[in-house]
Amino acid sequence: MPRARKPVRILLLEVGVLSLLCVAPIQGQTQPPGPAVKGKGTPPPAAPNLVGVIVDLTKAETNNVGTVTVQPNAKNAKPVTFDVTEATRFEYFNQVNVWGTNFLAEHRGEKVAVFTVAGSKPLAAAKVQILLPKPKPRNPGPPPAQPLKPIWARGTVVDVTAGVITIKLPNYTPPPPVRGTVTDVGVNEDTDQGVITVQANGKLQTFVVDPTTEFQKLIGKTRKRISFLSIDQGETVEIFTRYGAPQAVTKVDVLVKGAGEAAIVYKDHFVKFVTKPGTKFDIDRAGKFTPVSLSTIVKGESVAILPDALRSHIAAEVRIMAPPIIHGIVESTSATAIIVKLKEKGQDVTKSVAINGATTYEVMTDKMPKPGGLADVKPGKDVDIWPGAVPPNVAEKVVIFHHVGKPLSLDGVVVTATANLLTVMTGGPQKSFPLNAATKFEALEGTKRRPAKATELKAGQKVHIVAAAEAPNAAQSVEIHIVAPKTSTKTPKETAPKPTNDAKKAKSP
Repeated sequence: MPRARKPVRILLLEVGVLSLLCVAPIQGQTQPPGPAVKGKGTPPPAAPNLVGVIVDLTKAETNNVGTVTVQPNAKNAKPVTFDVTEATRFEYFNQVNVWGTNFLAEHRGEKVAVFTVAGSKPLAAAKVQILLPKPKPRNPGPPPAQPLKPIWARGTVVDVTAGVITIKLPNYTPPPPVRGTVTDVGVNEDTDQGVITVQANGKLQTFVVDPTTEFQKLIGKTRKRISFLSIDQGETVEIFTRYGAPQAVTKVDVLVKGAGEAAIVYKDHFVKFVTKPGTKFDIDRAGKFTPVSLSTIVKGESVAILPDALRSHIAAEVRIMAPPIIHGIVESTSATAIIVKLKEKGQDVTKSVAINGATTYEVMTDKMPKPGGLADVKPGKDVDIWPGAVPPNVAEKVVIFHHVGKPLSLDGVVVTATANLLTVMTGGPQKSFPLNAATKFEALEGTKRRPAKATELKAGQKVHIVAAAEAPNAAQSVEIHIVAPKTSTKTPKETAPKPTNDAKKAKSP
């Protein structure tokens, strides 16, 4: 069986300190066990066939096998070599727990227990356990002050299908994959690393792999997970390196002969989240939240998604991160945009906000909203514009503020009056006030007041008018001063009473 120890050492010198860039094995992360060796499908025995220390291991360059050589614990025993393949199960055992690993976790000096395939010649390992010391008892201690909680995942929506939201994480674009032909493979007997050298773009490139590297192969339409042992000389592979470590490998895709495309396609970093009936949806505009529904989530929006638990891909809450409301004064409008003037960082700036047929309009008068239209967006008007969350952030809604000032209150003398217009002299130029069905009329006669009608307005009458502050200053109420008719102030002359008979007799001599 060919051995790759010598070239392995040379290749590792080439990559030097790259081992520092590789991520250490994650406890509990496993490669699924491969199928049983053809003709050797007997499960491993309950007890190991050999316990000892690894003194050598190899990886064949032309097929998916390797060897592990173990020095038994027995005195004067000779080293024993075992074949390992994709079917061999590799795991850690700390006398308490067992968790999976792969061939790259094996290296010289490790204490191992080997379980062989019954009747195999040469000896084949069904399972190799790396023996770790029993963990020391832990003092329970106080509970953590702040237990771990799921955190928000922020990105841009790239797809929404059947309740599954796919987002692209920002500022995370791994280097493009390297496609080439394998010229050499090897494993380091003293560390948990291996190397793959490929011929790509007319030059040799060497990459470091470790137990966290993912190996896959596309067989038909099925993506199958394999291990480092499946990487052979002459195979075409596509290598995906780690973000920030261009020679440390995160994924290797073995291209089956005749297959034009790789099984793994990662141009950018994407994450999928599944929504449930209980998932909460809202829009976040500068910290103000508005409840929405799943249908509001569309491609291109910036979102923040909170998982329902650690390492979960079920969305508990989805927030659309919308731009803040734009407060400004209208300068001009067109069929496609509203130009507003506003202040940013103390400076006057002009901003164009796109609109379309889906933009809605609302006129706000004395905090009472009513439907409006683009015609209400006039120069000089104060507006609030709600940009959409999808670039180019077309306005979803425009609120036009109709400011009602303090009503006018003035006295004047009627010049002319019709059913629709009242013109008065106020001591300066004449002023006209529209009359309408809402105008109230009241007559003041002396100290008495009574309802009146517009037809009672006459030229020369004094009036008191209350009118709207904004042009055209429609009259809200008109008080008509009606002069009472004059009454006589003379008193009748006094007449002497006619004398009676007794009085006449009294006057006679």
